[in-house]
Amino acid sequence: MIDNCILFLIAGFDTTTSGLTNLIYYLVTNPLVQQNIITELDIELNGEEPDFDNLNKLVYIDACIHESQRLVPSVARIERRSVCDCKVGNIFVPKGTYITIPIQAVHRDPDNFENPNDFNPERFFPQNKNKIKSGTYLAFADGPRNCIGMKFALSETKFCLAKLLKRYKFEKCSETEVCPQ
Repeated sequence: MIDNCILFLIAGFDTTTSGLTNLIYYLVTNPLVQQNIITELDIELNGEEPDFDNLNKLVYIDACIHESQRLVPSVARIERRSVCDCKVGNIFVPKGTYITIPIQAVHRDPDNFENPNDFNPERFFPQNKNKIKSGTYLAFADGPRNCIGMKFALSETKFCLAKLLKRYKFEKCSETEVCPQ
């Protein structure tokens, strides 16, 4: 039990901090998005400190986190082993075959996401989530074997970002490299 707790903390620490770092980069390079988050915090938190209950009201921050994870997933690939013979499309997959899914390739495929290299949080607004093809957003894997720490990671990221943006604004400096999409 203690070993599993330690594993969760270590595995969650690196992925959450790198995800938060990438998100802050996207906020720096998209100042209007950052301002929209600050406005959402002002309206939804109404001067209160962020907590678990009011974090659920933060729809725009949630969309920004998912879009950042879509562009730069914390994990490079998902690996699974088939438990039975099956067919995927026209391909026969024998039992015991290891399958690797390159997450960023799926996320940046124009067949899956329109303008896949653009940072567009609106893709993850509640009214737009149904437009995302099933099995194409894999930042936390998918299905019954998805990330056990997903809810914790999302809450932790929202909480940290909310605390930071209530006090600070992130801006580009002369050393900020804007990566071409």
